[in-house]
Amino acid sequence: RRTWRARARPRHWSPYGASDNPPKIPANVTLKLGVLLLAFGPEAKEM
Repeated sequence: RRTWRARARPRHWSPYGASDNPPKIPANVTLKLGVLLLAFGPEAKEM
């Protein structure tokens, strides 16, 4: 099993823009996302 860690920071206009998603995400906010990607099984063969 292999794991990868990544950080994603979409611009404020990308996911929500000037509107908001009440009550949790205010308008024009920059989100900081932590992502853990998991890979398992046999590795894919290169083409």
